[in-house]
Amino acid sequence: MSNIEKLKKFIKDNKLEFNSGSGGDINILALCGYACYIGATSNVCIEVVNSSLQDIDDEIKRVFEYASKNSYSRFWETEKAKKQWKF
Repeated sequence: MSNIEKLKKFIKDNKLEFNSGSGGDINILALCGYACYIGATSNVCIEVVNSSLQDIDDEIKRVFEYASKNSYSRFWETEKAKKQWKF
């Protein structure tokens, strides 16, 4: 399964929506952290979210960079992640 397919499945299985506001930010953080875990890029995240809003694309880039620098991928190896998210 490609990273695009994995991210699309992650979004669908976890019923993520991407919009402005705190709910969207949490979903972007989850998506970016999971993307780091599977070795995807911020551009792949932007592609699968497919938002018409530049603010969303900018937020994905910003959050992805932060998640990557701060090793957010490690969270997805934990039992907590496995209980909290479908992946």
